[in-house]
Amino acid sequence: MEDEEWFEVSDEDWLDPRFIGKDLKLLADAQMPQPVIQEIGSAGIKVETLSQALRRHPDDNVLQLAQRTRRVLLTLDADFWDDRKHPLQTVHGGIIYVAEPPGQHDRILRAFGLVYGCFARSYPLDWWSHMKIKAVVGGFFIKMCTRQGNVARYRMRLQNGRLVAKEITVEA
Repeated sequence: MEDEEWFEVSDEDWLDPRFIGKDLKLLADAQMPQPVIQEIGSAGIKVETLSQALRRHPDDNVLQLAQRTRRVLLTLDADFWDDRKHPLQTVHGGIIYVAEPPGQHDRILRAFGLVYGCFARSYPLDWWSHMKIKAVVGGFFIKMCTRQGNVARYRMRLQNGRLVAKEITVEA
């Protein structure tokens, strides 16, 4: 990877300082460990969990519930990152997929924390339509539909304390 392909990004790149959007709210699916959910909630982040009855429902129902309740789905389930199973164009409320092992609570929190601290906390809930994020320790990936209807993909990471991005592809 060439360093010149990376560019610095900040809140000002996507958010007008006068804009007041709705705060991020999350729906944690059945895959997300309870200690992780509790830690996220104790940090003041609005996170709901699935009721016991909904924990066994199919993925499509869980995603529809997140969308209906205007929450971004927080999951460890790789199926949500797969566009053949959950096409980006049908995701109306956003997905944060944490690609870390379920038993590794610290790694899950570190991966989510990077996404939240560098991006999600400032990115208004209103703008999450047609967006998926894949979080790993040390970075994250964004897939999103552009205003022109294309799919843009970015890799994000911290470099010298600053968030940098690299455009991976734009597909028509």
